[in-house]
Amino acid sequence: LKGWKPYVGAGLNYTFFYDATNGDMKSVTYEDSLGFAFQVGADIEMKNGFYLNADVKKVILSTDLEATTFTPTTVTADVTLDPWIFALGLGYRF
Repeated sequence: LKGWKPYVGAGLNYTFFYDATNGDMKSVTYEDSLGFAFQVGADIEMKNGFYLNADVKKVILSTDLEATTFTPTTVTADVTLDPWIFALGLGYRF
C-alpha cells in the first residue's frame, strides 16, 4: 500500500422509490424524497493505478407512505428512513 487519502463530506440525497411490494398489501407507494447525506471514507492507493475505496454514509430522509389492503382499506403514514450505508470498492485511475 502506497498511501491513503481520507475524506469527509456532506450533501443532499434524492431517493426515488420503485417496485415497493408487500405480500399483505394490494399496493404500497412511497413518495420520492430529498434528504441529507453525510460520509467519511478513504481512498487507499495500491499498485499500478489501482485504488481501494472504503466509506460509510448516513442518509437522513422522510417520505410519505400509502398502503392499500385487499379489503380495500388505505393507510397513510409519515416514514423516517435513516440508513447507514457501508461501501467497499476497487478503482483504477488512468
